[in-house]
Amino acid sequence: MIQLLAGQAAIAVTAALRHHDEVTLSDHLRIALSSRSAIDQAIGIIMAQQRGTPEQAFAALRTISQRRNIKLRIVAAELVETVGRA
Repeated sequence: MIQLLAGQAAIAVTAALRHHDEVTLSDHLRIALSSRSAIDQAIGIIMAQQRGTPEQAFAALRTISQRRNIKLRIVAAELVETVGRA
């Protein structure tokens, strides 16, 4: 009887953990896609403003991120939002 309950509990815990992992992965993928879009848009903005290459624009974003100690995706999102308001 105890072994049966322990087996059922193990199955339930495994299912709950699997569900949690799937939700977490889904959230991470959503954030990654959103971040990538903001970074690409920010690169385009910098390229247009400074008439540079994508590599130069990305380097500028990276430098700002490092100097401010803020994740690159946040720097990019802030730039896109600022330009969008103008």
